[in-house]
Amino acid sequence: MDESLTDRADLDLIVAVAETGSLVKGAKQLRVHHATAFRRLAQLETQAGGPLFDRLPQGYIPTAAARKLLGSARRLRSLFGEFDAQLAAGERSMTAPLRVTTSDGLAAGFFAPLLRAFGEAHPDIVVELVVENRVLSVPQREVDIALRPAREVSGDMVCRKVATVGYSLYASRDYVRRNGLLDPRALDFTPHAICAYSEDIAYFTTARWLRRHATNARVAAQCNSLGAMQAMARAGMCIAALPCVVASGDPELVALLPPIDAMETSLWICTHKRLRKVPRVRAFLDFFYAAIESQKSRLSGASRSS
Repeated sequence: MDESLTDRADLDLIVAVAETGSLVKGAKQLRVHHATAFRRLAQLETQAGGPLFDRLPQGYIPTAAARKLLGSARRLRSLFGEFDAQLAAGERSMTAPLRVTTSDGLAAGFFAPLLRAFGEAHPDIVVELVVENRVLSVPQREVDIALRPAREVSGDMVCRKVATVGYSLYASRDYVRRNGLLDPRALDFTPHAICAYSEDIAYFTTARWLRRHATNARVAAQCNSLGAMQAMARAGMCIAALPCVVASGDPELVALLPPIDAMETSLWICTHKRLRKVPRVRAFLDFFYAAIESQKSRLSGASRSS
């Protein structure tokens, strides 16, 4: 063979056709269209360098080459079945850790109280919070659930928009005393220092806004952590673009502008189609859909700008 036979569907096809003696019946058993099965079998036979089945009046009869493969194919299918059973048992368990990811900007200042409430409502579910600004993969099972400001659907993902997150510019009172405020009618960053976003989170709408509007500002630092940006703003080092829900509750910071429409992002909750009915995943989703619904005003920044 020129390629390794690694696709699980290939194993299923070879076994199904051998057991039913028919390509059409094998395809029906696997719930695939017979044309798809025909095309895939032709590809497999090309890889094998010859026919895997003799097409005879009584049906599809395995050739010597196919008979050699069938034993291994059945053993592998059995191992896959055992693996699926163990995986399903782990997914059904309410005690297995639930890996959830969100950005550091929301993790501490917004999600921590919600996680506490969730833990009190579901003490048997352990949440492993993965704080990461880069996008982790749900389809590749790096995490089970992602709460993030981007709808990046791939594989068998399902995503739901749950809120709008408002952002603005913040600085310490000491910074404002030394450098003054910003004029929202004619933004001029000439005397000001900002914290720029690092390249790995340059996709944030806030990063794009700063690149467009703060071209004449001095870059005091470049950072990939919203938590660190908030700390630098608190220290009077610079202006930082931060989520209103986090920064507006910080007594050390002053909002220099109302929430900026061009900075806002949509908050999405994403999981895998296969996981959404798993009890602990369902419990988390239902709780957070309701919790975030009640916090929409805070997340948008509207409750702080009125």
